Amino acid sequence: MLKSLFGFIFGTILGCVIGVILGIIGAVFLLAKILDEVMSPPKPKKESDRGFFVPPPKLGEKYGILNIRLPDKEKAQKVYDGLTDHILDHGYATVGDYYELSGTIKFPRISDESYGWTTNYGMRVAPIGGGGWMVDLPEPQKLGSE
Repeated sequence: MLKSLFGFIFGTILGCVIGVILGIIGAVFLLAKILDEVMSPPKPKKESDRGFFVPPPKLGEKYGILNIRLPDKEKAQKVYDGLTDHILDHGYATVGDYYELSGTIKFPRISDESYGWTTNYGMRVAPIGGGGWMVDLPEPQKLGSE
């Protein structure tokens, strides 16, 4: 009887020790995976995750802008309202303002501040095939005196 009790206690302790060791190993692997994800830069899974759905038009006489896919109608309306407010407050809104309001491009080109709109005529919030919304914009014009 004493032998079986000793075997039971030894087996229980051995099982706990093995369980703790396996738990520590699992925690180390999980920590390594988390650190790898945190330390590496985020990568979009597919092109649509970047927010762009159409490459910029060819640059030539016209100033090309990116059409930005927005997740819902409310976000698109906020961008439209922001452009309209900027036009009312400053007399114009730039391509850079559009990018900033959309929250997609952190560092617009310097020339993005030289092109824009002096009226919201022709701007509208529109759905995009495949999901999402956009602010449909007329061609931006050179701002300032020429």
